[in-house]
Amino acid sequence: MRLVAYVGTSSELPSWLRSAFPGRVLRPVSLDAADELARDGMMHVLLVDLFAFERRTIAWLAALKARHADLVTLAYLAADRDLGTRAFGLARAGVDELLVAGIEDHPRHVAEVLRHAAIRTVARVVERWAAPLPACLAAPDLERTVGCIHLLKTPGALARSLGIVAPRLESEVHHADIFRPRTLLAHLRLLWAARVLGDSDETIERIALEELDYTSLTAFGNACRHLWGASPRQVRTGGGLRFGAERFRLAVQVWRSRQGENHRGARGYRGQPSSPPAVQTPNRRRLTNGAMA
Repeated sequence: MRLVAYVGTSSELPSWLRSAFPGRVLRPVSLDAADELARDGMMHVLLVDLFAFERRTIAWLAALKARHADLVTLAYLAADRDLGTRAFGLARAGVDELLVAGIEDHPRHVAEVLRHAAIRTVARVVERWAAPLPACLAAPDLERTVGCIHLLKTPGALARSLGIVAPRLESEVHHADIFRPRTLLAHLRLLWAARVLGDSDETIERIALEELDYTSLTAFGNACRHLWGASPRQVRTGGGLRFGAERFRLAVQVWRSRQGENHRGARGYRGQPSSPPAVQTPNRRRLTNGAMA
């Protein structure tokens, strides 16, 4: 399992942090070390304590999230009168969730915040690699859909989760040059599966049947191989969501390339000047008096 890295004011881990991540590998690290761990795909979660060096860290976090949309990032900060302003700045930097000292650093609450952050990372992977997205897939709606993805089995259910009707979803994804709704839904389900595969030690079968409600382990494996050319085990060993994000990026690229070829072919066909109808001219023309020339 990948580790939970903590960037703080000392080399000691807070006591609440140990109880909030039972069974996880926790490691205090520097900013530079965290950057290296993210590059190597070793981190599961990055928790940054902003009590001491906020200004430098926010810029660093923004750059880190720009490179690694799949990384779960949490910021730990004080509850003061500037909390709203700071929270806005952190959100713009791409931090997934905030933990307010003395309020939200209870282990049970941390687990809930962590799930929300995981949902947000999946949405950000989609936003990054499928941009520009249609209006119906704007951040709040997309995150809500990812949060209930295990309940969505049909394009109609996907449309309802986004608050629109199925024909409108079909039209919007068509104009945005993104997958058809059924294929988009399949990718969203796999991206969430990749997040869970990389973040937990749960069996692949349990994730398939209970977390995503596939009809069977075989159905889950077939979906992975069909869309991403890999088995669920390969997704897990390849880094979970980081692996899934790369396969999703490639799938979007291939789809749009093919759509572009189709559009160019259609324009070329329609744009050809119409050939004049073939005219069959007799070898000899008849003169007005009926004689043949």
